[in-house]
Amino acid sequence: MEMITVTIEITGPERVRFLHIGTHHGIVFRRVQMGEDRILCQVSAADCRRLCELRHKAEIRIRIRKRHGFFFWLKKNRSRKMAWIWACLAFGSLYLLSLFVWDISFEGNVRYTDSYLLRYVSELGYEPGIWIGGVSCSDLEKEIRSDYSDITWVSARIEGTRLVIQIREGEAVGQAEKEQTVSSLAATKSGIVTRMVTREGIPQVEIGEEVNQGTILVSGEIPILNDSLETDHYRYCQASADVWIRYGSWFEYRVNRQQIRRIYEKTVTGPGLRIGSQVIFLPQIKTNGKQEVMIEQDPIRLFENFYLPCFVLRRTLRTYREEPVICSDEELNRQVTERFLAYLENLEKIGVEIIENNVTIDMNEEFCLMKGTLVLEENAVRSVPIEAVPTPDNEM
Repeated sequence: MEMITVTIEITGPERVRFLHIGTHHGIVFRRVQMGEDRILCQVSAADCRRLCELRHKAEIRIRIRKRHGFFFWLKKNRSRKMAWIWACLAFGSLYLLSLFVWDISFEGNVRYTDSYLLRYVSELGYEPGIWIGGVSCSDLEKEIRSDYSDITWVSARIEGTRLVIQIREGEAVGQAEKEQTVSSLAATKSGIVTRMVTREGIPQVEIGEEVNQGTILVSGEIPILNDSLETDHYRYCQASADVWIRYGSWFEYRVNRQQIRRIYEKTVTGPGLRIGSQVIFLPQIKTNGKQEVMIEQDPIRLFENFYLPCFVLRRTLRTYREEPVICSDEELNRQVTERFLAYLENLEKIGVEIIENNVTIDMNEEFCLMKGTLVLEENAVRSVPIEAVPTPDNEM
């Protein structure tokens, strides 16, 4: 259907004949409603003018009942100046807001939390409110790869008013995608080599061999032999390998039997709004004594990637009092066990395999102590630059 249409009323004794005349001249009638003494239909604005020229061919009258389309809407509201002013201000404000970054999000991060990465990129000058034209995604990617060797891949892009940073974390520093420089691989842990997969370079240790931290595991210096099986010169490369080292790690965690517990008495919640750095809470909540404050915020957005510098807040206040308590053996055992399981879970997240668990729990009247040795295994290598000796036949 065309953008500009009108609804007309046709009256007169020859109204049906008039429809046939209009159809013969190529006029399209839509939504035709036949009445006892009239016909209602919808035609385009151009066809309405043509019908007015053809109405002398039949005894009919044409009256416009309703106008449809953006053109007629503009004509109808042209006198509402304040509405147009507010509309222009709204569109202008949205255009200005679209020139800045109002949300920075991270995807793929496991070791590093969003809050930690947000603090890091803010130190580099990338924070909500920065002009989109001042964001260099390539420079940001280089900075992250340079400062965090365990992040193997980074991609930064602008989507609407969002800066989206995707990262991929590796199991070891040696697996990071770095610039092609001459380097060897050294051990980051002291232990026994259990597995080795060499992609580039010459292995310097064997499986089952005990190594110390800093020992060269794979050399980036490859000897080139002549016909007499003597070293003629060296070819240098960036060593690449996965070397798993088994080592022991000491774990110790102590919990006192006498602890201070918080007894919560009252919880009060209230909504709020944050616009930029200005925060407004409604209603204003007043409490006495010690309290915990938790604020949850949800960003306001118009579309999927069009975020605004506004947040809807939900504040929760919990008042409490502190009382000393004496924990039972079961409670102390539960606390140290939860802490130990959380520690093991963090090791597994960063790719560390747990081979043995030799941890014991000692209790007395004052505290509970969990201690012992863990046998761990991980891909523990790091890149060590080497200085290439230039020779006439050196192949870089």
